[in-house]
Amino acid sequence: MSDSDGFPASLYGVSVRQVLFICFAFCTFGMMAVGVVVQLLESFGGWDRSTLIGQLDLGAPMEEVWKLRLVAGLNQALVFLVPGLATVWILRNAAVGLYVTTFLSGIPRGLDMLFGAILLVVSMPLVLYVFELNRMIPIPATMKATSEAAASTVRALLQMPGWPDLLANLFLIGVIPALGEELLFRGILQGQLMRRWSPWAAIILSGAVFSFVHFQMEGFFPRWILGVLLGWLFWKTSNFWVPVFVHFLNNGAQVLGAYFVKGTPELVDLEQQVQVPWVLAFASLIGTLSLLWYGGRRLNGLHLGS
Repeated sequence: MSDSDGFPASLYGVSVRQVLFICFAFCTFGMMAVGVVVQLLESFGGWDRSTLIGQLDLGAPMEEVWKLRLVAGLNQALVFLVPGLATVWILRNAAVGLYVTTFLSGIPRGLDMLFGAILLVVSMPLVLYVFELNRMIPIPATMKATSEAAASTVRALLQMPGWPDLLANLFLIGVIPALGEELLFRGILQGQLMRRWSPWAAIILSGAVFSFVHFQMEGFFPRWILGVLLGWLFWKTSNFWVPVFVHFLNNGAQVLGAYFVKGTPELVDLEQQVQVPWVLAFASLIGTLSLLWYGGRRLNGLHLGS
């Protein structure tokens, strides 16, 4: 027995709601675990509270930066990566399709990864221009403070006097988020929504959730665009590892840029520094839409059924 998309119904022995509830429960436990660890480090380890909550400025002592890396990595792992892995593993028999469309999606084709990288580069002027528009939207002072604190934390993390700092940041900012966030938002959330909704509806909603959970409203819309592009790649390439690769490229480029412009990581904080002319942004929009049209005709697309 199979559904209309050609997937055996037995691959999905649990409902969409059950899969998402299990995943949400694991994420909640992960957040609680991070809170417990932070409290222990402050109470018994003597760690400074400002370091634990990410309130570091550019020029902070490297000892504090390494502590922040540890906490940030732990947060990414326990809130995103581990819950995603646990969900797929727990449901490996009840929802085989979830396992098949993520970790068993196979080695990605080189052309698919190249296409994803080109799509990222072509869309970047548009994304940065939308960021400038997003900043014009009034937001509550608390949300603005949260965004500024997050940007300050990133600049502190991007202090990299030597190659150990570079490798640590590539792993922390590049590898872990690429795996954890893509597994959670594309592999699980978008994949499950595609069982019930149209692919575009699933892509748009999962992209919005992906942007929202970063809790940086000044960058909500550009991050939403990136989430949509990553979701489209997951759908059209039928391979989970393609958006993982592109996500890593996006994050890793900032890390590498900061490393090769040592001492002034704020120069590669593109969201704060780059002013994109509207003509370039319009050309980027046309180029992005053209790539989506071309890819939509050339790629088969991932089909998920209940």
